[in-house]
Amino acid sequence: MRDLVRAREDAVVVGTQAKYRLKAFLLRQGRRYPSREGWTLPYRRWLTDLSFPTAPNTSRCRNIATRSTKPSDGSSG
Repeated sequence: MRDLVRAREDAVVVGTQAKYRLKAFLLRQGRRYPSREGWTLPYRRWLTDLSFPTAPNTSRCRNIATRSTKPSDGSSG
């Protein structure tokens, strides 16, 4: 049980770090979400609708967004 708790704590830290990286990337690109609330369903939709002038930036944003917003089903495997 202890290993499961530690693994979950590690996963939470990794998810939080991914969100910070995504927000930093968006700020470097001059993109700002118009509302104050983040990581809500409308925010995630806004993320998926973003496009950038170069393809690598678009795919990078979508990859980071997918990893950081993937819902957890609570199962272990």
